Amino acid sequence: MKIAVVGAGNVGTALAILLAQENEVVLLDTAPEKVEKINQFVSPAQDPYIQEYLDEAKEENIELNLRATTKYEDAITGADYVIIATPTRQKGGFDVSNINDTIKKVMAIDDPMITVVIKSAVPVGYTEAMCEKYNTEAIFFSPEFSREGNELYDNLYPPRIIVGSYSNEAQKFMKMLQKIAIRKNVPTLFLNNSEAEAVEIFTNAYLALRAAYLDELDAYAKKKGLNRQNIVEIMKLDPRISLDYVDLSFGCGDNYLVEEVKRTLASRTELAPKKPKRKPTNRVTVASGETNEEKRSRRQAKK
Repeated sequence: MKIAVVGAGNVGTALAILLAQENEVVLLDTAPEKVEKINQFVSPAQDPYIQEYLDEAKEENIELNLRATTKYEDAITGADYVIIATPTRQKGGFDVSNINDTIKKVMAIDDPMITVVIKSAVPVGYTEAMCEKYNTEAIFFSPEFSREGNELYDNLYPPRIIVGSYSNEAQKFMKMLQKIAIRKNVPTLFLNNSEAEAVEIFTNAYLALRAAYLDELDAYAKKKGLNRQNIVEIMKLDPRISLDYVDLSFGCGDNYLVEEVKRTLASRTELAPKKPKRKPTNRVTVASGETNEEKRSRRQAKK
């Protein structure tokens, strides 16, 4: 099976390496320096596990059917899956221009055997909008929950795997992700595309909220001369509070929260249909059942 992975960042490179153990994988990126590194088994990503795998491949301890290119046609032509893992996060929202461009080029090939999988963060409703635009069901979303700098490890030991489709191609993709994982019996869920997009967005927003909360706890403890770690360790004993990654959350700052909340709000508005403007009226019904106009008339009569 041939798989094209678009985007040689941490997520794309990690997926490409793991999938290349069982499949022919072509990693596509517009940056020539990244492509050159991959072809020399040097990691372009900030993830130590990625370099470890590439070193193992270089020493032929593991076999990777992996190469990189800057040419779209070389990567996409003949592919069974095109996995899009390009960055989309921008200040206050999403920049999906790279995804739009990739999907357009895939659809231009007009190969019914190609399935597009979106791993990049997108607003809720984006994937369905693309399916409607190109009149196809061969595009689905699969959320990415890996931690920055630990993308390969987190794909080996995923807490859950989610796919935003119930199609046969989605089930095959789910099996591929299960196969590359070392962790066994990983919870797997099939949702629709919009539900899968919402899960990723609201998970990130919740984690950002928790990070901001812990920053406030840290600031309060410093101000009052308290030991923050003692407070947190006692809080962790409460089964209702999940603070397994509490040490990673300190210091994330309010900016993290603000940006994730903005993306959540952007997801509600970017693809929402515009509501028709209503004509202004002074006949607004109040709780009593009267309109404002009738209420004014009654008051004037009393005078």
